Amino acid sequence: MLESSLVSKVNKFAVKNNMIYLNIKDKNLNGWPDSLLINREGVHYWFELKREDKQGRLSPIQEYRIQEMKGYKIKVYVVNDIKQIKEITNGV
Repeated sequence: MLESSLVSKVNKFAVKNNMIYLNIKDKNLNGWPDSLLINREGVHYWFELKREDKQGRLSPIQEYRIQEMKGYKIKVYVVNDIKQIKEITNGV
């Protein structure tokens, strides 16, 4: 699945589950995950969306940033399918 298709599915999922969804594509935020979901309880989930094929790999700066975020106990995940997001967020 292409990343753009996954972005569309995440947006639909967020609307259906009454969540805030931000797709972050600011060039000044190199390495930061590109999606943020916030549920009604205020829980934040950062997602780096990747293609399912070998082209969907993390860059070195993304790997660094994700480890840095995890060091701050931030929930951050690398996913390539909407099913993974549903499982992580306990969505329907």
